[in-house]
Amino acid sequence: MSLSKIIIGGAQFGTNYGVSNVNGPLQQLNYNSIFKYCYKKNINSFDTASNYGNSEKIFGNYIKNNKYQKWNISTKINFDDNVEDQFKESIKNLKIIPSIIYFHKF
Repeated sequence: MSLSKIIIGGAQFGTNYGVSNVNGPLQQLNYNSIFKYCYKKNINSFDTASNYGNSEKIFGNYIKNNKYQKWNISTKINFDDNVEDQFKESIKNLKIIPSIIYFHKF
């Protein structure tokens, strides 16, 4: 499975991320539109993190309902916490094994 040239960041899917964000996390209608647009444009790569609120679960629910699509998901977990438990939780939330795991150190 090849990576698309564009990777969609998932921070705003589950948190109030962004300097100019005045509306909070994206609503379901917004991220469903993003997923549909990405599918049409062959964008299959997304980045998320265990500390992006419910971002991993949002991606996981979409993936579960669109199993026929090929996804490249990278996620980040906190290096200071129990890495194995976080990895298992990310797999549970995403409903797939991430293509890439990054470690954050806060």
